[in-house]
Amino acid sequence: MSVTLRGNSCQRVLVATLLTLLVIVGLALLPGIQAPSHAAVYDAEELGVVRLINQYRASHGLDPLYVSDALSKASTRHNLDMGRYSFVSHSSERSDFFPSGYQFWQRLAAMGYGSGIMGENIAAGLPLMSASSVFAAWKSSPGHNSQMLGADYKAVGVSCDYVAGSEFGVYWTTDFGGEIDSTARPVDRAGVRTTLTGQDRYQTAIMVSQKGFPKGAPVVVVVKGDDFPDALAAAPLAAAFGGPVLLTPSGGLTTAVKAELKRLAPRTVFFIGLKDSVKSGITSAVPNATITTIRGNDRYETATLIADRLRSRLGGIDRVVLVPGDRYPDALSVAPLAAEKGWAILLTPQSGSVPAVTTRMIQSLGATSALVVGTWAKPPIAASQVTYKVGNDRYHTSAMVAAYASSQGLSFAHVALATGENYPDALVVGPYLAKDGGILLLTQTNAIPTPVADQLAAHRAGVTALDLVGLPGSVATRAKMILQ
Repeated sequence: MSVTLRGNSCQRVLVATLLTLLVIVGLALLPGIQAPSHAAVYDAEELGVVRLINQYRASHGLDPLYVSDALSKASTRHNLDMGRYSFVSHSSERSDFFPSGYQFWQRLAAMGYGSGIMGENIAAGLPLMSASSVFAAWKSSPGHNSQMLGADYKAVGVSCDYVAGSEFGVYWTTDFGGEIDSTARPVDRAGVRTTLTGQDRYQTAIMVSQKGFPKGAPVVVVVKGDDFPDALAAAPLAAAFGGPVLLTPSGGLTTAVKAELKRLAPRTVFFIGLKDSVKSGITSAVPNATITTIRGNDRYETATLIADRLRSRLGGIDRVVLVPGDRYPDALSVAPLAAEKGWAILLTPQSGSVPAVTTRMIQSLGATSALVVGTWAKPPIAASQVTYKVGNDRYHTSAMVAAYASSQGLSFAHVALATGENYPDALVVGPYLAKDGGILLLTQTNAIPTPVADQLAAHRAGVTALDLVGLPGSVATRAKMILQ
């Protein structure tokens, strides 16, 4: 794949205050152009470029650049235009966001950036996927190099985007400005976007474990990665003991899962719904750990056994969560909330009466209230103490649960997106998000459904960390657009 760079000193322009105001006034009538008034989130490579530029500037006695969300919003939109319409230029030859022919300073003004010195570097090509590679390419080019060392610059916008089906694949734009606008902040205070997507579901679970529990964990919960029912109730148990959920094939642990168990070095492993033959893999990885098996006659009983163990840990459970046990999305959506609050997750068929074993456990726990998600089942609790969250589909329900979680003290400061089209990736997110009261939203792999996008948009001002779990890069771009 070829590499293309654009940017030189002649693309640095001083825009007078009057001209900027005229540009902004003229653009105010154009649909779809809004100045950002909230925080964006950046991935490691985007922030890495800014850090490299700032280190380079420091070596030349220059001040560091702030990260401007207004500039970055313009950068993202220019990348998408270049990819979709097959051009690499500082001029918007065709655009979904700006009038055709717009120059970079006009794009920046349209995104709410003010007057002063402005400049731009762009690059395209798969060899430039990393921060170090694109920085090295710009540094070796006199025109791009002069932009990075512009003494009058105080802020920078940055975006790296993969555009599927495009000529170059990867597109970079950095927009430089001479003022620290209201959306700008030091690079170490910028919102962070992380992709946790492994080669398969087991590797993704390991990545979540490593991110959430970098120094190990006292307890690990191991569940099937190829069948969901026994695992639906696992998140509160893992969170209560301060450990992650790991997935394993029913036939035995993979080498990578064994290695993660060894790294975590737990004292206890809860072994849920798996055959005894799988235990040997756990024993070989953590020979000194106590292995506790939790396995009922069916999924409903297994959930009650998990609840009983959770009660032993917490000393009591006053609220239960009731979800369908014959489908997975609703249990996934509510797992971080239940895990953070210490509410037991119990199962019932989506249609029909609550199983006797579930009813007995609710009564045994002495729970006085319930949250029922994805079903209209009636638990043995006073109707006035039962809250229902049942949407038109799994995504609507997920959005409803997220809004409810926020009302219960969880925070959109940390959001994870995971697919609602399968269960493994979202299954392991609950204990990880529970550590800081984060919120999970389910999404499609090729689009962010409207109810989910609406929740992101409504709370975007407070989002400082976004995790994309098991999702393709196209979803990352869509999420970035919503949050900018």
